[in-house]
Amino acid sequence: MKGLKFTLFALICSVGLTGIFQSCSKDETDVYGSVYGYVTYGSEPIQAASTTLNPTGSKTTSGSDGRFEYNSLEAGQYTIQVVKSGYKTNVASVTVIPGQSTRIDIQIYPGSSDLTLSKTELNFSTTTDQLTFDVINSGQSDLGWQIQNNTDWVQTMNPSSGTTSSGQNSTVTVTINRALLESGVSYEGTLVVTSNAGDASLTVKAAGEESGNGGDGGGSGNVSSGLLAYYTFDNENCDDSSINGAHGSSANSPAYVADTPSGSGKSLFLNALQNQYVNIPYYFFDSHRSYTISLWIKDFSTGLIFTSISSDYIRSDYPRLAADSNGKFYFYVQYDNFGNTPEFSYEYSNIQDGNWHMVTLTVEDKGGYPGSCEKKLYIDGRLIDTASDSYSQSSQGTPTKMQIGGNNEGKSWNGVKYSATSMYVDNFRIYSRVLSASDVQSVYSADRQ
Repeated sequence: MKGLKFTLFALICSVGLTGIFQSCSKDETDVYGSVYGYVTYGSEPIQAASTTLNPTGSKTTSGSDGRFEYNSLEAGQYTIQVVKSGYKTNVASVTVIPGQSTRIDIQIYPGSSDLTLSKTELNFSTTTDQLTFDVINSGQSDLGWQIQNNTDWVQTMNPSSGTTSSGQNSTVTVTINRALLESGVSYEGTLVVTSNAGDASLTVKAAGEESGNGGDGGGSGNVSSGLLAYYTFDNENCDDSSINGAHGSSANSPAYVADTPSGSGKSLFLNALQNQYVNIPYYFFDSHRSYTISLWIKDFSTGLIFTSISSDYIRSDYPRLAADSNGKFYFYVQYDNFGNTPEFSYEYSNIQDGNWHMVTLTVEDKGGYPGSCEKKLYIDGRLIDTASDSYSQSSQGTPTKMQIGGNNEGKSWNGVKYSATSMYVDNFRIYSRVLSASDVQSVYSADRQ
């Protein structure tokens, strides 16, 4: 009898323990899901097609029956890109559910895709908020396309869909929301462009700012080193507050107003209808081919923001910033006769919101012949756009002065005249050096205090 009781007890324990182990195994399995499917053309399976699972970057190849499979996947949204020589690339989206195997079949079609992208990756790093890429149509007919986004920190894609004519490009501006990025953490996602002539994808990367390297905490840069001129307008004049004494003067009695980025002091309001501007009888860039210009603006319209002028000859391509009628900032640097476009891709309507914004432009001389430079655009202390340009001196009409606002004194270049803009302006700075990202952030933080 005692032996029977022991046997029953052992059997019960064995069953109980087996149930416990099976339960643990099942709970662990339920955490992950899998994806499988078939690559086909019509009803024909496609063998040896390369498939890529994003955002993990995992790759596999379809078998003789067209089958592919990915296992042990965390729950969430994924895309699968299929590439096969002689076929148009295709991309499909799939949702992975814990404890389930999800099927997704993908069709591909013979031919080469008419859709290509100018970039395979957008890396926002720790400071950039906006980057661009081009949708390129190399086909013979219109290309209709749209963008799918699998991240929550990509805030906008402008435009997110469109139609691109044969042989043309469409520029897409991608903006991220840094408030959703944790400090010190790297992020990666995928943008998939689907179209009526094939699909393509690009990787998007970003990293949360390290503590002390940006954000409201400010940078560690020097806001006075290399300062050539600084116009604050606080004393209701256009005097230079730097040690260089490059004083300017106002034309046609603009108004000094108690509306500033920091809430103290004065700013200057320039009325375009009354041709009001600031005249600075100095030219700072003869011996400085690498430099920075920074200013705060508010309620500006299309037209010139600042310009360089000679006494007898107007050049459109010495340091000058214009809010062009196409909605982009045009920033000209020195003499450029090599067909380069001066505009940034950033759309300035983003800061026409009735608030103060700091616009900073840096130019770094890269040397060589005919010469080149790198231009950067910062908005509110953050790097927004970068462009390269040809860079060489002109022998005609060297500028002798600068103006904030105005209309180039009515002079034109190649028959093009530029209008004045109405705007509030404050804290106009010129540096003899290229400010670093932390320098720009420090200037921005200092001006808001």
